[in-house]
Amino acid sequence: MVCRRLREQKLHARTLQLKLRNTAFQTITRAHTFEQPTSVDSEVFAAIRQLFRANWKGDAIRLLGVHASHFEEESEQIGLVGHRAHEKWTQALSAADRLREKYGENAISLATGMKARFRERTHENPAGLPGKNKP
Repeated sequence: MVCRRLREQKLHARTLQLKLRNTAFQTITRAHTFEQPTSVDSEVFAAIRQLFRANWKGDAIRLLGVHASHFEEESEQIGLVGHRAHEKWTQALSAADRLREKYGENAISLATGMKARFRERTHENPAGLPGKNKP
């Protein structure tokens, strides 16, 4: 959802922050800064997963949050080595976003690389999100 919002605003985030809170309400935050800004789900997921694995102590989690910052506009500059793969991901995710807008958030998901499915809860009214049925 974070990446989708970035793409909707035609932005890329350079810094990602993970927020973990356990059942004792102890909260930790950890950040990762990319060399090149991104809005590609797999890149963001890999960075957040790495932060999570490095900082989770095995206790029950009450809250897990992802925060993006240090935005740059879509005129990103990527080296020639990673440009082709990055461009393919961008096109695929753009198509997935259009399907979600038309058929709902659960209409499509990634098959590889992001096998974990998380129950998503957001602070805004889910009915107000694109692709959600209005009551």
